[in-house]
Amino acid sequence: NCAHLNNTCPVQRVPGKTFCVHHLCPRCGAEKSSQAKECKPCASSAAHRDLIQKQGTAVQHELDNRLAVLRRKEQQTLYTPNPPPMRSLTAKAQELRGEQVYKFAYDYEHKRWESSMIVVQIEDQPFDEGAMRLCYKMRDLSESGKQFVAKASKDQDDDTEVYLADIQMQAMCGYLAKQYNGMGVPKKVKFLDAFLIQRFTRPGQPVMGCEEFMSGQYSKYNNNFGFTAPDDRNTPQAFSHFTHWFSHGKYLVVDLQGVGDMFTDPQVHSQDDLGFGKGNLGPMGIEKFWSTHRCNAICVGLGMSNKQEDFVGTVMHGQ
Repeated sequence: NCAHLNNTCPVQRVPGKTFCVHHLCPRCGAEKSSQAKECKPCASSAAHRDLIQKQGTAVQHELDNRLAVLRRKEQQTLYTPNPPPMRSLTAKAQELRGEQVYKFAYDYEHKRWESSMIVVQIEDQPFDEGAMRLCYKMRDLSESGKQFVAKASKDQDDDTEVYLADIQMQAMCGYLAKQYNGMGVPKKVKFLDAFLIQRFTRPGQPVMGCEEFMSGQYSKYNNNFGFTAPDDRNTPQAFSHFTHWFSHGKYLVVDLQGVGDMFTDPQVHSQDDLGFGKGNLGPMGIEKFWSTHRCNAICVGLGMSNKQEDFVGTVMHGQ
């Protein structure tokens, strides 16, 4: 049995095993001591390490080929020539002094991109900026002027795939939020629907990542390196825990921020350290989360842990 923390470790156990992911060798995935960096064969045999490296290289090569095929399909989906704009939409753009753009949204459950054409107005000057993006106010005139935030990379050479990856990641987090909400939790969570626009009438046909504009007090609840906000609200921390539990240790959603329990700009850590952009710190990022996470009443109420460490805040019904 897992002896880590006297068999009360909250980290997800390996499916079908009696030990948790602390006991997996990061090199080959075999069982190891929780105190050891790798399993005994990897630590003692150069031939074993070489074999694992060759196998890993072959698997990675196959994965790269599959990803390349997917990227080509996505590019074809995004940039297949569209039919000429409908006269009514063109007239609406002229009447409202708007701009026609292509809109691309990702359907995570069916793993497909959906495209349409909309009319927008985007302000010339950014109203805010982050470390990597400039933020512009945008109105969707196709939806009675609904307000959005359009984000453009500060790096003019940024690849379109960076935007695509961010949108897919947020869509995945939205799917996990639906699974969490279906568990009878006291407070539901949601991620803003993100999409991409292509300004095809402008030189270079620039793209921007978009999401609905949020008003209210913006808060950051955790980050991708173990930070937890001083107020340590139960719902955001329990949701992060849930994503790791629900995915059997494959993924962990962190960097939760937004207004109330409406989140945006998340980050995903993956156990295999693949995908999800530069913010994916892999097993190290997952370990950083567990080093500061304190299981609360929701963690216990969902059956994800039998050891409650935080005794304040929201509780599950019946507790």
